Amino acid sequence: MQDIDLVVMTAVANPVAYESLGSPVRLSRAAIKMKRGRCSDNSIERGEQLRKDYQRYWRDRLTGDPTALADRERLRRLLLRVSDKVDTPSLRAQAIWGFEFWRLLQDELDSIPAERIPAGMDPDLLLGGISELANACQVWFSDRFDVAEEFDRLREENRGSAA
Repeated sequence: MQDIDLVVMTAVANPVAYESLGSPVRLSRAAIKMKRGRCSDNSIERGEQLRKDYQRYWRDRLTGDPTALADRERLRRLLLRVSDKVDTPSLRAQAIWGFEFWRLLQDELDSIPAERIPAGMDPDLLLGGISELANACQVWFSDRFDVAEEFDRLREENRGSAA
């Protein structure tokens, strides 16, 4: 009985030790921006995976296709046009609008005709391109903020949840 009593008293004295560990926050610029815009963890994870797929697509294309660079630049301009079209004053009138922006981007990218996008691309890879532009600080899911400062804050938060 003394052993059980000791275990219970130890647990009561250290409740934090028995809490579940929080999952670490993604630390890419795109993920930080999506988090600030209150996109769901699922959307952030999807954006990160699609961004990697988008990068892989272009890495493969650029290794032997002489037209790839021109296609990539044409697509970059199209994606910036789409983000500009979706980013309206009425959207920004909402206090937090990143999650709605993400949804509207998906709808708009779904409607782009196949002949306007490079061969082998689909709307998901286009969304990965938007995530890549966000990572390059060309697309935002909230009003602008100091991404480097937020990166440092989240890195410290991740360290605290790992300890």
